[in-house]
Amino acid sequence: MRKLRTAIIGNGTEGTSLYNLFINDPGIEIVGVANISGDSPEMTGMKLNDILFSQTIEDLLVIDGLEIIFETTGNPDVSKKLHDLKKPGIQVVESSCLQLVEWLKNQNNTFEANLHSLVHTVDDGVQIVDEDGFITHINNSFINISGLSYEELIGYNIFEVMPESPTAKSFKQGKPLSGDNYYFKASSKEVSFHVSPILNKGIRCGFVAVYKELTDVKKLMNELRRSRAIIEDIYGKLSHHEKVPGLEDSDVMPIDHMEQTLLKQALTKFGYSVEGKKLAAKALNISLATLYNKLKKYQIS
Repeated sequence: MRKLRTAIIGNGTEGTSLYNLFINDPGIEIVGVANISGDSPEMTGMKLNDILFSQTIEDLLVIDGLEIIFETTGNPDVSKKLHDLKKPGIQVVESSCLQLVEWLKNQNNTFEANLHSLVHTVDDGVQIVDEDGFITHINNSFINISGLSYEELIGYNIFEVMPESPTAKSFKQGKPLSGDNYYFKASSKEVSFHVSPILNKGIRCGFVAVYKELTDVKKLMNELRRSRAIIEDIYGKLSHHEKVPGLEDSDVMPIDHMEQTLLKQALTKFGYSVEGKKLAAKALNISLATLYNKLKKYQIS
């Protein structure tokens, strides 16, 4: 049987999991691994069991008969460089959890075992439904994130057990769906999500969803955006009305004070360094120049 000649870029969690997943697969031959982080310079150019270990993308691209490269770093600069340099006949799989699951699911059924193995190696919550909406796969991370159990989900229709979920909405709309504002009531966890159709030879055969628990920083950024929207709404009302019904003068905080409070809250969280100020500006949805102007205006240092 002819083996599929593949290479892996990155030796982090996903790269290592993928290596272990494919190394003994009779249908796959790993011909190269690139550790571009530079942690192991002694490995550069070394061949072990006919696998080339390197620290550069270029070394992999000259391997004869290379068909697929799995890019597992998640670094957009690495991805761009790879796409710029690769030959037209080489397929690149951006192996985020979602993309790897989609790629494996779209292959021949012999990859079914690989699919199961991969789903259970990732930290993100993965949920797969078939073409009729029945839940066929979830991993342990999904259980931890959602607060739901296998018994409550596997074999049930998504519209029966999770009718308001992003998975159900994406299925109903028939298109990908992404966001960062879904809340699991059972676990009290807020998550970001991406749901995408699974295609087999152009025919939709289900959906795969990936849920990632939001970090405290991400939650703060969302809260700051919501607070800013509330402030702008109040400011708009005050600018059009002498009195806002139900809002007494004693209840009103001047806009300048609100801005100072938000600025100090963001900088306390992210820090007063240049990088911290960049993150604060992003969280407040303003430019870095505007942030500096406001800091100067309010004499915040």
